[in-house]
Amino acid sequence: MRTLIRTLPMFLLFIVLAACGYNEPEQLEEVTDEEVIEKLSTFVHDYKAEMLLAINENQTERLENDFLIPNTSFYHALHRLKDDLQKSNAQKELISLDVHDVWYDLEEGDYFVEAHEHVRVVTGDAVEDIEREVRFHTVEGSDGTYRLYTIINVNEERY
Repeated sequence: MRTLIRTLPMFLLFIVLAACGYNEPEQLEEVTDEEVIEKLSTFVHDYKAEMLLAINENQTERLENDFLIPNTSFYHALHRLKDDLQKSNAQKELISLDVHDVWYDLEEGDYFVEAHEHVRVVTGDAVEDIEREVRFHTVEGSDGTYRLYTIINVNEERY
């Protein structure tokens, strides 16, 4: 009985945390407006280029004004990535980022920019090439600017 009393709160906490996870939208509409597609493509390219500079130079704060929504899980994950790369003395570089689709969430009003990303992580003499399909979850502010909510690795299985 004591074991049940100890494990039940942990189990309930796990259920609550799992329920609070990221949920992808179910109804997306393809964006066909070329101006919107171009603006969002430019935004994600600018973000990726600036993010890699900021991480490599240990200055991720400079991303906050133009790209990030403060105090989100993605925001904190980016700072952890910077710390991890600094600890291992690694540099990350963008080889290519090819946007191939832009979607609009009818329910929330958010945009999703899908792209093929190729980055290289150099740690001393070791080089790791990473290619993956990513989805940039982007929100539009009342001033017409975009902010990044999260980046989803489409290749990873999510629960």
